[in-house]
Amino acid sequence: MSSRDNNQEYAISALHTLFIIVYLQEMAWISAPLLISANVFLHACIRQFSVESLVYSGIVFAFFLITGTGITISLYLAHTVALRHVRPGYFLPYAVFKAFRIVTLAIVSFAILFSPTLIKTYFYASIYGLFETVAGAIALEVTIRCIRETKRIRSGRRRQTRADANLPPNIVSKSTLIPEN
Repeated sequence: MSSRDNNQEYAISALHTLFIIVYLQEMAWISAPLLISANVFLHACIRQFSVESLVYSGIVFAFFLITGTGITISLYLAHTVALRHVRPGYFLPYAVFKAFRIVTLAIVSFAILFSPTLIKTYFYASIYGLFETVAGAIALEVTIRCIRETKRIRSGRRRQTRADANLPPNIVSKSTLIPEN
């Protein structure tokens, strides 16, 4: 097995490990608000709250259920197809679902924080939304790096830094020399 194949296997293995960390993070960010919103929705149904409360709690529960399911399925695709078969396009569904969830949570959180009436009741929910927004942005950035890395691996290029690009042609990187013939 060539050194290039070993490097590619190592890179894919590192991406698998990274995605396991993303999986664990997503499990927490998906399950906590889903369980809480389901609990609120069920209480609204059982205790016969106002129609307005029932509708709002239903919308919140549906949002967390749909985005959570979408993120879970797309993470599975990213991990099994994108990484196993080095297909960077399979990261995109996760990136789209995650970006949608991030933007929605950020907008709602800021709307709550800037509303004098909503902030009294939903302050902690807005803080949670902002925390998930920041964590989601980090997960999205990791996904973008995975897309770049799998594209690089798929094309067969070696990793090269900006500093390496300025080196003489017989030196591929600062640590690898190619003998001149």
